[in-house]
Amino acid sequence: MVLDEARHIQRVRTTRAAVLWGLRLLAVLLLVAGGYLVLARLAFGLMLGKLSLGWNIYVGVGEGHSMSHGVAMLAVGAALAATAGILSRWIVAVPDVGCPRCRYTGESTAEGLCPECGLGLRG
Repeated sequence: MVLDEARHIQRVRTTRAAVLWGLRLLAVLLLVAGGYLVLARLAFGLMLGKLSLGWNIYVGVGEGHSMSHGVAMLAVGAALAATAGILSRWIVAVPDVGCPRCRYTGESTAEGLCPECGLGLRG
């Protein structure tokens, strides 16, 4: 039984690591694409010799305003990069097997605390 729990916990850790790296990759892609869009618009204005002229002319096609898309991508990418660890723990929850902090699988104390680390346990 303890071996099955250890395998299950290892599968959860492996899945959580894959989700974490996927979120980090998505954050990096958003940051790179957003940074490119913002910098391309600023570089276009510098090439014209007047930043305000480049700001006003380089708006993309139709509703595709690159500056607003770039800033939005930068904001979402930064938020995702900052919260990737929390999101991966939320997406892939650890099953209720023992103590979530130290993985102690024995009996809890009468007060509902883990005897190894002192964390309050459910039920």
